[in-house]
Amino acid sequence: MFRMTMRVVAILLCIPAILTCGATGRVIAATAPQTLILGHNSPPGGPHSIGARVFAEELGRLLPGRFQIDEKGGVTLGPEPDLWDAVRLGTIDMALITTISLTPQIPEMDIINVPFLFRDSGHAARVLAGPLGKSLAARLDTSGVVLLAWGELGFRNITTSSRPVTGPADLEGLRMRIVPNPIYRETFQILGAHPVEMFLPELYNALREQVVDGEENPLLVFQANHLDDVQHYVSLTRHVYNPLIFMMNKEVFDAMTEPERKAVLTAAAAGARATREVVAQSEKKAIDAFRRKGLVVIETVDRQAFERALGPFLTRCEQKFGAERLREIRETR
Repeated sequence: MFRMTMRVVAILLCIPAILTCGATGRVIAATAPQTLILGHNSPPGGPHSIGARVFAEELGRLLPGRFQIDEKGGVTLGPEPDLWDAVRLGTIDMALITTISLTPQIPEMDIINVPFLFRDSGHAARVLAGPLGKSLAARLDTSGVVLLAWGELGFRNITTSSRPVTGPADLEGLRMRIVPNPIYRETFQILGAHPVEMFLPELYNALREQVVDGEENPLLVFQANHLDDVQHYVSLTRHVYNPLIFMMNKEVFDAMTEPERKAVLTAAAAGARATREVVAQSEKKAIDAFRRKGLVVIETVDRQAFERALGPFLTRCEQKFGAERLREIRETR
C-alpha cells in the first residue's frame, strides 16, 4: 500500500515537469506567443511606424503574452506592391500599405486617388467610415486580405529643388517623381510636368543626384524619409488624400478565436487613430522645421487653377467611377 501511494505521488510530481518541459509540443504551442510579421515602408518616426507601435502595444495590453509583433519597416521587405503580395500569399501576416499601391490589383481603390476629392482629413475619415470604406474592405476580403482599419498619411504636397510651385504653369517641364499609378501619371502630364514613376525607397538618391526635379508626398512622409535634405521648395497643394490601410492575411485572421479577432480589430483601430493624431499634431511642426532648415514653404497655392487645368480629366474620372458616387463623396458632411 505504501509503495502504491509513493508511485502515485511520483506520477503526480512528474506531471508539471512533463507539461513544463514540453513532452508534447502541443502544450508549448498553446502557451508560447504567436509571432505576427508586420511590414511597412516607413523609417522610424513616420506614421506607419507610429501606427505599428501603437497596434503592438494595444494588442499586448488586450492579450498579454498571446502575440508578438515583429515589425519590419523601411525597405526590409521591398516596396509596397511586394508587401501586398506577401500579405495576400501569407508570406507575412500583416502590413500597413497606402491605397495607391493596391490599384493594379484592386482597381476600385483608385477612386480615393481622384485629385481634390476630399476637403480635409475629417471629411476623408467620414467617407471611409461609410459605404465606400465598407465596400472597399469587402473587395479586399475577396483577395484573401482583411482590412482591419483605415489610418492616415495625410494630403500629398508638391516639393521641388529648382523653383516654387503656386499654380499649374510652374510645373511645366519639371521631372516629377510620382508613384506608379495611372491617375497620378495622367494628372501630372496634364499639368505639364514629366512624370517619372519610382518607388519611395529609390527617391532620396534620385533627388540628390537630380534624376528628378521634384516629388509629391504627405509632409510627414517627406520629413521621415529626409527628403527635406534634397529639396528646397514645399508647395502645400494638398492635391490627393492618402489613407493608410492596416491589413492582415485572411487565413491568419480567420484562424484566430473570436476574442482574438476582436482584440486585433481594436488594436488596429487604436493604431489607425494614432496615425491620424500624429498627422494632425505634427504637420505644423514639420512646416516650422522645414522653414528653420531653410526650405521655402508656399502656402498661397492656387488650388482652383489646378482644378480648372484638370477639368477634362476630372470629368473622365466621373465617367470611370460614377458622377453620382463622386458627388456623394464630395457632399459627405
